[in-house]
Amino acid sequence: MFFIKNKANLGILIFLLVVFIGIFFRIYKFEDWMIFKGDSFRDAILISHAYNEGPASLPLLGPKAGGTILRTGPVFYYLEYLSTLFFQSTSAPIFAYPILLFSLLSIPLFYFFSRKFFDRNWSMVLTSLFSVSFLNI
Repeated sequence: MFFIKNKANLGILIFLLVVFIGIFFRIYKFEDWMIFKGDSFRDAILISHAYNEGPASLPLLGPKAGGTILRTGPVFYYLEYLSTLFFQSTSAPIFAYPILLFSLLSIPLFYFFSRKFFDRNWSMVLTSLFSVSFLNI
């Protein structure tokens, strides 16, 4: 490999490869493999209503956390609403685009956080596992 002059360039190349593999696994058949049931369907109905009626119909509190009385923040709804405004559509994949974006951004973020605690090689191994983990995809 004639373009790799030192170990730092090799590390950057491996990091980019890991990030692109993670991006591929998250984007490949994204719309086909989405499942909208229960809570996701309720949220889609709520955001569709807000898209048709205006942002005043967005809730001030987010969804209930795990069936308890605790409610999360409303940022989740606002991001979905901004996605519907940006793409001018209320189809199911449009609601999930902000989640996809943050999932893609989490790969390099995980690497930089793991670098605080581990050396470069271990951080790369952990990031590789993170990028292909079924639960994270």
